Amino acid sequence: MATAIRAEELPPDALLTKQALAHLDQRLNAKFDIPFPKDWDIDAHSKQPIALIAVDGGKVTATRPLVNPYDGRGTIEWMIGPEKVERLPQEDVMCILYLDQHGDFLQMGLLSTPDAWPSEPPKGHQLKRRDDETGPAFFQRAMLTYRLRTKNAKEPVQALNVLAAFEKMAKTIQELRKEEGLKKK
Repeated sequence: MATAIRAEELPPDALLTKQALAHLDQRLNAKFDIPFPKDWDIDAHSKQPIALIAVDGGKVTATRPLVNPYDGRGTIEWMIGPEKVERLPQEDVMCILYLDQHGDFLQMGLLSTPDAWPSEPPKGHQLKRRDDETGPAFFQRAMLTYRLRTKNAKEPVQALNVLAAFEKMAKTIQELRKEEGLKKK
């Protein structure tokens, strides 16, 4: 059984990310105060409180993002799903985000088991920044790629709402992470 990594054992940039996530509620104007479904059999660290996130197409639910306590890389993870919390276990999209040491987007992944719209063989659900690509250019390319993939979703409107929430949350996380980095200078 893997043991959680203590905060002081995290790489400095992962610690900055963890500190940034502590301010996410205020910046998103969202309260992560809805209890996670008790009967959902999932990794204990993924059982985070839930908030309703407003997007142009309506509302979605999202768990509180966290730094994965086991990987030691500073991977940010959370889930997004439909507005009705009780549907989250059947319709969740797992969000995975990696930032580089400067807080720029490096890699991201959207994984959905019931509806595989974020994946497209052979590329899969994870997208990575190219060596010659900036963080903002990568983020733009990734969002366009996922947006095009929503056409293959069973519920394209819901997929677009999930993607809009991911984009909003990812940009806010990055903004907070960069602010934390500036505080340390």
